[in-house]
Order: sequence, then structure tokens, then C-alpha cells
Amino acid sequence: MAALTLTGMLMLSGGCQTDTVHLISTDQQRLEADEPLLVTQPGDEAWFWIEDNQRLCVAIGRGNVLGKTRGPRHAFALSLVLDGLPAGSGRTYPAGGRTLRAVLHEGPLHERYASTRGIVTVWRDAANRLSGRFRLTAVRHQFQVLTGWEPTGNVLVLGEFHARLSEVHGRPLLEVTERESLPRPTTSTRPAEAKPVIGPKPNL
Repeated sequence: MAALTLTGMLMLSGGCQTDTVHLISTDQQRLEADEPLLVTQPGDEAWFWIEDNQRLCVAIGRGNVLGKTRGPRHAFALSLVLDGLPAGSGRTYPAGGRTLRAVLHEGPLHERYASTRGIVTVWRDAANRLSGRFRLTAVRHQFQVLTGWEPTGNVLVLGEFHARLSEVHGRPLLEVTERESLPRPTTSTRPAEAKPVIGPKPNL
């Protein structure tokens, strides 16, 4: 049977509204007959906070992601780190290699994700509420007992969230993604300014 999240949809709840995350494989070389096109999972929480007065953090979690109970974990955590604060009622962020980290544990299945590029848009619903949408490309690794973490292709990550303000609740989820996924670069991933392209001189 194909891995649970080769193409998946994860339903993640942030309060009374439902958040959704879609994981879609970008593998153009193989498509198994029994490979699920969509897999749905329930979610529990979504939080946001401002870090150092210059960085927006969002964390989404489901299940026993913090490992507070014994036995196999059935859990998912995703974090977004966005440089700069929302301007006015909303803001669109270019996403890069440090934007998204995610981990998935489903019994013996363990996967981790790290973004490479994409876009995130957020807007304020109220003083303590933040909503957003994102579309990112991410690399995926799966853990094998004999060989450890191995790359298993790229995925397209699409989602929406409705988060509540709380660093106390959100930071432990972000720290799980930091600890169990790929390391985040310490520098901003904002794209460099465009440079003029100099072509051949026109014939006069």
C-alpha cells in the first residue's frame, strides 16, 4: 500500500472553524493503482504569535504530537515562520526554504516535510484571530528502520487555517517541527531584488 500522505488531505481545526491542508505528490514517474488520491485526517488546534516584534509564527497540531501519552503516536504538526508582520488587514509572503516544517506520525509511519518555495497570504479576523492560505512546494522524507530518513519525492502543500493568538500553546508545536523535521536556515528567505537583464545590442 502506498504511503499515507503520497497524496493527502488533512483536516485541522483551529477553534470553531475547520482548517484544511492538502498534500499532493508531484511525482510524474509513478502512480500506483491503490495509491490514495486524498486522505483525510481530523485536527485539533491552530495558533499564531509574533516573535521578536518582526516575525509571524503559525503552528497547527493534531493528536498526540507532543508525545504526552505512551504508545505509537498518531499525530501531525505543521509550522510556518514568516519574516515581517502583516501590513494593515492582510499580507502576502513569498515562501522559501525556512517557511514551512511539518511532521507526521501514524503508528510505524513517520514523515517530515520542508518547504522549498511558494506563497502564503494572511489576514486578521480580529485582535486575537488570524486566517491564512498557503501554496508551497516541499521535500518529503520517510523514516525507514534500516536506513533512517530517506527522501521520497516532493509534494505540493495547499492549505487554509484559522488560528488563535497564543504563543504558550503554539510554540511547543513549532518546537516539535524544528526538532523532528529538517533544520530551518537562520537567515531570511526573502527573494533578492530583481536585477536588470542586459541583452545583445540592437542593430542600428
